[in-house]
Amino acid sequence: MLHVRAVRIAVVADDDPDFVIAPSQPTDMRADYDSKANAISITLVPEVEHAERADQVHERAIVALHDGYPVELQVLHPDLGVEEPIAAVMGRYDLDRGTLDAAVRSALAVPDRVVVLDVLPPTA
Repeated sequence: MLHVRAVRIAVVADDDPDFVIAPSQPTDMRADYDSKANAISITLVPEVEHAERADQVHERAIVALHDGYPVELQVLHPDLGVEEPIAAVMGRYDLDRGTLDAAVRSALAVPDRVVVLDVLPPTA
């Protein structure tokens, strides 16, 4: 079982100081590869229970948004490759590439199970 645990930092939007997601306890980013649907779902902000809209940034990448900020990412047909869809997400949203790569690889390694990750910011 892959379960990396650490303290989660608060999510704060640079352009909207009122948008803060600071969980009262550590939370986890989750990734799941559904082999029947052939899709990876990456929950970026589990504290947000629903998205307000979706942004299809690539024919195989959909970003769910809450207050205009990404809270979940879907990569469709990862068997066709994940580089292009992830690059499209990176081109539109300021997300950490290494974190997304870790989530995708972890989900693909254990199909049909939820992988829980906590990724800390780089050390100084």
